[in-house]
Amino acid sequence: TNPLELLANLSPLLDTMAENVTTDIPADELPDLVRLLLRIDTRSTSLVGFDSTWSRGLTADLSPIPDVARIRDAVRAAIEDPANAGTLGVTTAGEACG
Repeated sequence: TNPLELLANLSPLLDTMAENVTTDIPADELPDLVRLLLRIDTRSTSLVGFDSTWSRGLTADLSPIPDVARIRDAVRAAIEDPANAGTLGVTTAGEACG
């Protein structure tokens, strides 16, 4: 997506984020995080996606219950041994995001 397309769709994107994303990061720290984001080399940044296969069951309303211990183990392994992290489904941000 080019920046103009992103800007054109910013309002629906922000609405979606407001409905689905929560954080305890203070709002006054967000500008610093954005500045850091611009300095990230996506070729050397690893990602681990946690879909429903990373759950340990479902809640009464059918929402997945994260398998927190397994997720922590995967993240720890990806940090400690990035060369072998591919066996966990880890990919670079550049590969995942294009």
